[in-house]
Amino acid sequence: MRDDLDAIRRIRNKFGHRMHRYTFDEPEMVGWCKSLKLARMITDAIAEIFNTHRTIFLLGVTQLANELALKTLEVGQHQRSSPNDPELGHVIRG
Repeated sequence: MRDDLDAIRRIRNKFGHRMHRYTFDEPEMVGWCKSLKLARMITDAIAEIFNTHRTIFLLGVTQLANELALKTLEVGQHQRSSPNDPELGHVIRG
């Protein structure tokens, strides 16, 4: 997940900070899109998906957002079900 976050950050920064037009067909961008593991799992499994670098990027961002949301829910559930140990509660919440 960390590698995907780094690749998305690089892609976003290229589009956000470059004055001139930038496309998903630039060699650097192609490499970063191909490195998105979560998106590749989908595009490799479903042949009908139009496999452009832009599509891979969008799938990667969507999958990563979903993964992070699920992790947030898991942590919240774990905190609500923690024992009432004052020290443990302090570590988790504090």
